[in-house]
Amino acid sequence: ASAAGVPVALAHSGPMGGIIGGTTLAKACGLSDIITLDMGGTSADISLVSGGTPVLTGKSHIGPYPLLIPMLDLVTIGAGGGSIAWLERGEKLRVGPRSAGSVPGPACYGQGGEAATVTDCNLIAGRLNPGYFLAGARRLDTGRARTVLRERIADPLGLTLEAAALGVIAISEAQMADAMRLVSVDRGIDPRDFTLVAFGGAGPLHAIALAEALSMRRVLIPPAPGNLSATGLILADVRHVLVRTIVSDLAGAERDRLVAVLGELQLDAEAALAVERVAPDRRVLLYSADLRYQGQNYELNLPITPDLLAEDRTAALAERFHEQHRIAYGYHLASRPIQIVNLRVTALGVMPPIVWPRQSHSGGTAEPSERRH
Repeated sequence: ASAAGVPVALAHSGPMGGIIGGTTLAKACGLSDIITLDMGGTSADISLVSGGTPVLTGKSHIGPYPLLIPMLDLVTIGAGGGSIAWLERGEKLRVGPRSAGSVPGPACYGQGGEAATVTDCNLIAGRLNPGYFLAGARRLDTGRARTVLRERIADPLGLTLEAAALGVIAISEAQMADAMRLVSVDRGIDPRDFTLVAFGGAGPLHAIALAEALSMRRVLIPPAPGNLSATGLILADVRHVLVRTIVSDLAGAERDRLVAVLGELQLDAEAALAVERVAPDRRVLLYSADLRYQGQNYELNLPITPDLLAEDRTAALAERFHEQHRIAYGYHLASRPIQIVNLRVTALGVMPPIVWPRQSHSGGTAEPSERRH
């Protein structure tokens, strides 16, 4: 019923599940600072999680259309196992964003694919076992992959087949590394302190090279990487975000009105969780406010408590906003008036934790390895 009422909230639901699944698995391994890489057949979805909490954003896009709803922050690029290698003007090697999709898929799937894809190149490079794909349910056609790559890429560029395959892989990995820098380095965050959690059907194939590109020292790969997004959807908490727009200067705000609005939103939030049949002991309400400098057209969301809106706490809230603005944008304007734009109450129905299956090593001394630079 909730999905039917707000269908736009289902946008990016698969990648969102991956972020949640990756975060939950990382916590079970004692890791809280991670970058998630969800590489499937068409796209690579990348997100940064700091302190065990995924970052929420109020602005996203589907193609050219803006989405102004709360969702987990991620960067999506057209780099997947099915991304097609092609030549620009017959001489410059490019990879993606067009994809072979699931039908016909990569040439090696034997479903009529005529384009060379990243998966074909991984097969030619010896990274995939042609006789044990999908646990042996499908045999990959190495000959077909080699023929397509030779005709479309290698021969026109005067390259050996192996050089062409490694070139396609290198370009795809360079694109994903750039996207990883967008969520980390470009935001002033050092990725070397983070763990790369790689999943999706193709993510683990490229995880080590991407970690090396960003000097990351640790990689975490789930035992069933293709299922992690689905696991995350099962683990996701029930979430309703209630928002009320009240544009007001922080210094001169009507305190009683703001507190009353928060009270109304709290009642709506409790009612939403009751409709979802969330038990009272699993309900959590979080309060926040969207603030901006006067004259800006974008806001920062800061967690608050109702008492922070009291007149004697305004200065403390203003200082927190200045600091968050400095962290996010590299500067703050101490003399500029601050405006409250929206008040939010987030209603959470916290799902019970799951116990991840553990497997002990037997018949050997192998332990999880960690490669450090």
